Amino acid sequence: SSIALAQAKYSLLLNEAGGIIDDLVTYRLADDHFLVVANAGNRFAAATALTERAVGFEVAVTDESDDYALIAVQGPVSRAILEATAGLTDFATPLDELKYYRETAAIGRTGYTGEDGFELYIHVGAAAALWAALTVAGEPLGLVPAGLACRDTLRLEAGMPLYGHELNLGTFPVQAGLGRVVALSKEGDFVGR
Repeated sequence: SSIALAQAKYSLLLNEAGGIIDDLVTYRLADDHFLVVANAGNRFAAATALTERAVGFEVAVTDESDDYALIAVQGPVSRAILEATAGLTDFATPLDELKYYRETAAIGRTGYTGEDGFELYIHVGAAAALWAALTVAGEPLGLVPAGLACRDTLRLEAGMPLYGHELNLGTFPVQAGLGRVVALSKEGDFVGR
């Protein structure tokens, strides 16, 4: 409830014992509409936990993972690449004004590599065309396709923990240097307190 419209927040999904089910990024898309981005390899555990916690509340949890692709463009020229990409022109907020941990028109700016970066959420049917357009626009700017192993190395150098490496069900947030993410000063009870 404290997230502003078009803002994102990094958070942890805890189990009853305080272990980490997953680390998430949550975007507030509207007053009553949120996009929760879990790690792809952990999506079922995250979706199950969120669905179980929604029982008794006026909320629906829908796992749309199979419908969307996420393409991350990271690094110091990431904004220039997006601005040069054909078809990426209708932003509610211009990219040069988009702040860190905000979103506009299905583009997030969270960058989990320690560099500036953007995440593009697109329907799977259009993902290949977007990839091709990014590749064409990025080639003269030095864009190089990189896999998750590259991201893992960069985020490790930046001190950003990741589920399956530094985070797991047996790890408490404080053990991973993420004690600040869990607001123990928050009133009321919550799963994992």
